[in-house]
Amino acid sequence: MNLVHLTVKDTSVGHFNIPADTLIFGEIHHVLAHSSVYKDAHEFRPERFLMEDGIMANKEAVEQFCPFSIGKRQCTGEASARVELFVGLITLPQHYGVITSKYIVELGTRELGGNGNVVGGENAGAWPR
Repeated sequence: MNLVHLTVKDTSVGHFNIPADTLIFGEIHHVLAHSSVYKDAHEFRPERFLMEDGIMANKEAVEQFCPFSIGKRQCTGEASARVELFVGLITLPQHYGVITSKYIVELGTRELGGNGNVVGGENAGAWPR
């Protein structure tokens, strides 16, 4: 949720009339979930940010995605959050190995050694290094 605003005079937004001295809450969820760019906004589909070739970024989808808001009231913690995300994502391959589903079927979830088991999904799996 963004900052709370207060209307200073009677105004209208679209077909809604808003009286003076009304608290207004800007809901970032509506920007992210009700965009015409994201047809299935409530589904987890990270591939939506790629073009059909799977390599190039979908510029329109990337430009519409603004989890930290925009403008002068943008989240002041965005830089810190991006650094933490970067460090977290870089740390994953340092601590886990990845294998394809072919080998998960062969290995099942048996012990690989001192660190633990294979944890598998539908197409790939990971194990502690």
